[in-house]
Amino acid sequence: MRRYSKIDKKWHKSLLPAIETVPLKTRHSKTVFYHSDVGKKRAKAFCNMNSAFIIDILLDETPMGRHLLQRLGEIQKCSGFKAVEESWWTLSRRLAENATGDVWAFGDREIFDDVEHYRSKHQGSKHKFVDTVFEKIELPVLEANTFVSKIFYNGRLID
Repeated sequence: MRRYSKIDKKWHKSLLPAIETVPLKTRHSKTVFYHSDVGKKRAKAFCNMNSAFIIDILLDETPMGRHLLQRLGEIQKCSGFKAVEESWWTLSRRLAENATGDVWAFGDREIFDDVEHYRSKHQGSKHKFVDTVFEKIELPVLEANTFVSKIFYNGRLID
């Protein structure tokens, strides 16, 4: 396994073409997002009961996606999540752009409406304070995606 330095960004540049082009074959009303370990557990349970797909499953469907998952895993193991965070953000954005129909997301807490003192200067969604990739990246893209009908978070419709 190659060692990735925390300051060596060459690996990221080498993965960018794959990150931007790896097939993400979403299915209508079967796209699921998550953040945190709790959210991933909830999302996997939902996927198992509803034949839906999280990004890990979609990536695992193609040789290119499997290779990308392996490389991101190696880098994260050596250098921590911060080293691959931008790559996952890009993949998350692409997944949100490709989603159609109803979309589900799961996390470890509720999303708050109108709690001004929690809002980040990086406000990305009209509904929420921003501290997760869902709120920073995925939700704003999903809200702008005209092919998305409804968005559910922890089972609750976001309106």
